[in-house]
Amino acid sequence: MKATLACLACIFASSMSLLGTPDRTITVDEDFLGSNATSFAILRTETDNHSSYYRLQVTRYLDEYEKTPEQQPVASFLARRIKRTTLLDMDRLIDPDTGAKSENVRTRNDSTQLADLLTRYPERAYRWDGSRFAKLSSWKRDGRITSGQANFLSNYTSLPEEIFGKYEHRPEWKLEQATEDMNSLYLRVSTGLEGVEADDEGSRQSRWICIIPAKTRQVHDHLDLQPMYLCAGSFPKAEEAVKQAREMITKAREAKSALPSLEVWSVQYGSSPVCHTLVLRTSMEDIQPDAFKQLQLIFGASLSPISSGCFLERTHFKESP
Repeated sequence: MKATLACLACIFASSMSLLGTPDRTITVDEDFLGSNATSFAILRTETDNHSSYYRLQVTRYLDEYEKTPEQQPVASFLARRIKRTTLLDMDRLIDPDTGAKSENVRTRNDSTQLADLLTRYPERAYRWDGSRFAKLSSWKRDGRITSGQANFLSNYTSLPEEIFGKYEHRPEWKLEQATEDMNSLYLRVSTGLEGVEADDEGSRQSRWICIIPAKTRQVHDHLDLQPMYLCAGSFPKAEEAVKQAREMITKAREAKSALPSLEVWSVQYGSSPVCHTLVLRTSMEDIQPDAFKQLQLIFGASLSPISSGCFLERTHFKESP
């Protein structure tokens, strides 16, 4: 039996030498650990073969992120890492002569306790169902995820560098999954998957990115858009549209008339200046002649259909100041 094992080890070692030096491959995988209202934590695993058949370095990190960074770049909407802790750094080794496997622990952090982390980050993100995720993934055009003219992910040129790091050439990436906690959206994006080009042959990254709370709310606003609305007026400033909305709500109450939900959206047509539109969230099919006449009494004769295709950002407001 021992002789057989020795022969197999020799065959293994010989075959490895015949194959030559392998390409260097680095794999990055991230797992969502937990979150709270202002931050979240990711478990990050990096594996690196160092262009060797006999060594695989595995490093595990705890990455902690702030959902709304104090010094956030103007054009960015991603949460920023504020702390990285190395939990474990080890080599998995294969003896080139005998094929025996061993491990060499380079760094081990025994001070970071899982119970402490779960107390600090108690919330779990829930996964979007297929129908809602299909809406989001359908926004991907030329490396962007958009709705109308609102761009929620960086453009194709800057996204790889911002998320995956610097590459010699621009890698392709894929949106795989969406999850959400109490105020933030998390997107799993990957490069180096089957059918998706990687920067280095065999290398792969699968990352979680967090859309900051304010932008997450915009994503929801766009996902819930209806194709058509009734427009009750356009204004240069959002404050003017909100003021008009509140006046209409008061007027409807005084007339004891049911009023559809009112929304204020910024809108831009082509290269024209951005304006702010007051719209009624109601189905066009539900507006019967009598109901439409009642709405005209409140809003005047200016009600007209409008497409939501050019809606940019919704201004949320309370019914009274």
